[in-house]
Amino acid sequence: MSEIRVVKKFVSPSQLNILNEWSIKNYKSDFFKSIYMYHSVHRDKTVKDTHFSTRLCTARNKDHLFEYPEECYLIQDRLKNKFKLDKVAPIGKNGIVTGVGIHGDVICEHRDPQWEEGRFTVHFNLLSQKPLSGGITIVDNCSYNIDVGDMLIYNVQSLKHRVTQVKGDVKRIMWVFGFCVTSEQLKIIFDFFNMKRWLNL
Repeated sequence: MSEIRVVKKFVSPSQLNILNEWSIKNYKSDFFKSIYMYHSVHRDKTVKDTHFSTRLCTARNKDHLFEYPEECYLIQDRLKNKFKLDKVAPIGKNGIVTGVGIHGDVICEHRDPQWEEGRFTVHFNLLSQKPLSGGITIVDNCSYNIDVGDMLIYNVQSLKHRVTQVKGDVKRIMWVFGFCVTSEQLKIIFDFFNMKRWLNL
């Protein structure tokens, strides 16, 4: 059973506009954090800050400074209801992270933690803005050049993943909805026929 899925056009253009406007308006705020997501050997020393994320906002006690757009929670609830998910991952705020990558941004290969024993860490990654070039997610040595509005779903605990360098003056904006799932929930998420029925709703 493959633990990677792409859902096309998961979010409407109007929702994407709201998510992008919020990210661009706030990515230099204190509750965002400039994070180096790559090894220093790959870093372009002429670019000081290239990746801004809310991933560490709770750990840094900054989560009380902001609230995500309502659309984020509507998307999260849609995922919870469809797949009977009951536990969000302890990332960002309420299991949601947004990341903004500018020219030069690279995310090195890594796996994400197993946050709870007996559960798998799964991310539902929504691309809300695509850069002019680069910013392609590589999972288990396969490229996923998804389009705006698509959602890439995979087991980030088990599969190594990275993102190629962002190029150009259009920011890459990705929203992550993280969950800690049981083996039964994992089967539901990645079962082809369940996914097909979901897409036909």
